[in-house]
Amino acid sequence: MITLDFAGLHEPQCKGVEDPGTESSDFELWSPHDDGRHGSNDKCFLGQQVTYVRRKMDRECFNGEELERQTIRVPCLCTEADYECDINYIRERGGKCVAVTNPSDPNQLISMIKKDKDEDCANDGFYYIS
Repeated sequence: MITLDFAGLHEPQCKGVEDPGTESSDFELWSPHDDGRHGSNDKCFLGQQVTYVRRKMDRECFNGEELERQTIRVPCLCTEADYECDINYIRERGGKCVAVTNPSDPNQLISMIKKDKDEDCANDGFYYIS
């Protein structure tokens, strides 16, 4: 009987899943979020702040079959940024929804939403006027 040991052919197993984010750990904490572009500054995404434990990109190791992924979920309080304005209302630069006095007049609507495009892209990630 011949036995072959392939353990030396791949990277070592990752360490430090219990303390992610430390220098000695091969793992880090990561939370998806929108960088505050849409008015949310608390790293909430779709109503909750989700934090995942993942392998650091620069570490050459493998996770192993026994690794159970850790996910931390914290619900977020709703803010004004979580809602859209109602029909015939538009969001001002300050974040409040204001009524459009004459919705059938396109010039009034355009003047209400026309802003500095560069500043809007930097703050919101989009602008309304082409």
